[in-house]
Amino acid sequence: MSPRSESALLTSLKAAAIAAAAGFAFAPAFRGTWLWDDPAQIAENPVLSDPVGLWKIWSGHAGNDFFPLTTSVQWVQWHLWHDQVAGYHITNIALHILSALLLWRLLHKLGTGAAWLGGLLFAVHPLVVESVAWMSELKNTLSLPPLLLAALAYFHFEERMAEKNPLSSRRAPRPTKSNGRGWYVLSLTLFIVAMLCKSTVAMFPAILLLYAWWRWGRLEWRDLWASAPFFAVSIVLGLITIQFQVARAMANVRIPAEGLASRVAAAGPAAVFYVIKAILPVGLYPIYPVWNLGPVPWDALAWCAIIAGLSYCWMRRASWGRHALLGFGFFFINLIPVLGIVPMAFLRISRVSDHFAYLPLVGLVGLAAAAAGRWRAAARPPIFWACAALVIACCVRASRSYSRDFTSEEALWTYTLQNNPRAWLAHNNLGIVLARSGQLDDAIAHLEEAVRLEPDFPEARNNLGLALTDAHRLPEAIDELTEAVRLNPDLAGAHLNLGRAFMAEGRAPEAVVQLEKVLSLEPQNPEARKNLAVAHNNFGNALARAGSLTEAVAEFKQAVRLDPDNSGVHRNLGHALQAMGESSEASVQLEEADRLEQKR
Repeated sequence: MSPRSESALLTSLKAAAIAAAAGFAFAPAFRGTWLWDDPAQIAENPVLSDPVGLWKIWSGHAGNDFFPLTTSVQWVQWHLWHDQVAGYHITNIALHILSALLLWRLLHKLGTGAAWLGGLLFAVHPLVVESVAWMSELKNTLSLPPLLLAALAYFHFEERMAEKNPLSSRRAPRPTKSNGRGWYVLSLTLFIVAMLCKSTVAMFPAILLLYAWWRWGRLEWRDLWASAPFFAVSIVLGLITIQFQVARAMANVRIPAEGLASRVAAAGPAAVFYVIKAILPVGLYPIYPVWNLGPVPWDALAWCAIIAGLSYCWMRRASWGRHALLGFGFFFINLIPVLGIVPMAFLRISRVSDHFAYLPLVGLVGLAAAAAGRWRAAARPPIFWACAALVIACCVRASRSYSRDFTSEEALWTYTLQNNPRAWLAHNNLGIVLARSGQLDDAIAHLEEAVRLEPDFPEARNNLGLALTDAHRLPEAIDELTEAVRLNPDLAGAHLNLGRAFMAEGRAPEAVVQLEKVLSLEPQNPEARKNLAVAHNNFGNALARAGSLTEAVAEFKQAVRLDPDNSGVHRNLGHALQAMGESSEASVQLEEADRLEQKR
């Protein structure tokens, strides 16, 4: 076997090891079902089943965020496997493995001693479980491969631009075809692709400047000029994302009312939190407690720790500090969009979340690989590989265990509440699951706790009202649903459930008002149309019993218009018309009722 073929075989075995380790770590997720916002994002998203959905996606008429490439991939997925969740999980895991392999290649390109270990560590790190096991986080796993490829292409461009001789003349006069313009265009194109998957990759231009400083020891105007188009793409698509967040995702969401200074201050503890979880990934769960900083200025202490650490690395920049600044810089820079400095809808739930650290984690993994490479050169191989195997084994075990909590809604939210009993969204989501399975008493208890913890959460009040309706506690249900529509007048589901509750209590006129509101919000809502037809029919019956035949006929006609295939409505209209002496029209309605009944 030639050295080249032996090297290719070894590389293939290493790649297979990364894939196998990741596959084993996340195998429980293959059995997972729809979680959290998966139904709204995928399973029940009408845009994904729409034949012209791609046009709606790219024209900005779909979703709370403008991630058109991610949504387009989801559109393709839906047409491939509809509600077969295994296909979605396989896609997420495959993309994550691809990112781990590309990270291995990237670290090798940077001269990192233990590049393969870096790729393996990223592949099985417990902090990535949420992004890989949660199908809606396709935007994370889909955006990272093109971003890593963009970095590799830019590094090729830099190599072509660099001269063979000393640093003083490290650049050719201007980019030409022979010295890397094609790589530059490819890098910019891949960055645009990544931005269209998820705009939190927007800090890539700053990473390019950090890389230039790390490689050459200083920045030149040419570095700024080369990064300018990347900054332009970042700013334009980033502003579009912010606009979508403000106009759609946060339109009916109450987020903490804080000024810029407060948000910047609170970003310090969040950044330190992510560092700790990256280094020691234990105690991970989907919703972390909302911090009550209390009288101790934790935000100031956190920022002091960050500044002190980076300052110490800067003082050692002539040796290891330069590499540490590259790793930590990549980490902290990519955290900026998700630290809450720019308001996000998720801030209402928590200031931190594992899926926000998916991209930044690359920086610390790279730094760990560089440190491991130096240690490998100095340590005895058996000791080094034993320690490396122990770390990887612990990560695989932790990731596999955490992946099991993502197999069902009940498992996920039960686990969350065991660790964070004040997670109001987890109480709400677990209450929905229990209500669907008929465990109404337990469901109502969790939904009441959600309302107690977050009184201004209209969705929880809507869900509580629905559960109370199913439990035949109608006065309480109507109170909760009335409050839900007060908090969010555009919440169609709350109007629909309130209309049902009114019907169940025999208050047809109020039911009609609520159901008509649903149709004004969602004109094509079939459930609302059928329920409104029932409400008009019931109201018509009440009017007919009271002797108000003219008004009753008007209500029955409305019911027929909304549900023309309902034989009972036609029959009621026919009888009302007969009582008014409209024999010919009554015969038409009664004959139609007979025809519909025979058709069944």
